[in-house]
Amino acid sequence: MRGKISIIVWAAAAVLLTLSLVWYPESALEAAKDGMTLFLNVVFPSLLPFFILSEIMLGLGVVHFIGVLFEPVMRPLFNVPGEGAFVLSMGLAAGYPMDAVITARFRKQDMCTRVEGERMLAFSNTADPVLTLLSVKAPAANLRAAGVYVLCRGDRPAAIMNREPTTPRSALPPLWRCYVW
Repeated sequence: MRGKISIIVWAAAAVLLTLSLVWYPESALEAAKDGMTLFLNVVFPSLLPFFILSEIMLGLGVVHFIGVLFEPVMRPLFNVPGEGAFVLSMGLAAGYPMDAVITARFRKQDMCTRVEGERMLAFSNTADPVLTLLSVKAPAANLRAAGVYVLCRGDRPAAIMNREPTTPRSALPPLWRCYVW
């Protein structure tokens, strides 16, 4: 019964959104233009250098060097191969799209297992600092503190969530159960 109500609510919301686009096409077009302008002026220039840099580093084999160097750190901390340090660094620098692309590439090249890939995504999929600060700073320059606040709040659950629990999940306080696998 609960599932049927949920479906009805989501269907009604979709119908209302569609009707609002039909009733107010000028506002919808203006919002779409603003969204594309924001993407082209803020998001795209922020992410493009990281996409190019990661492809160069993957092509030159720097990732394997990083993997050998960080294997003693990444394996005990996160139970992933050392190459996970590259995913983590690119995730912190460029955010979601980059760490997902790199993790998928690692998976295709058998550099990690499926479970290790899921773990890498879990701890590297964060609100990236560069994009967060740029996207908050650029539209509203007088709200830089909001960008710093979002930056500080965004990465903590990823670090907590991917730690291997040393105590059984049932023994943890209820608040921490949601952060542990």
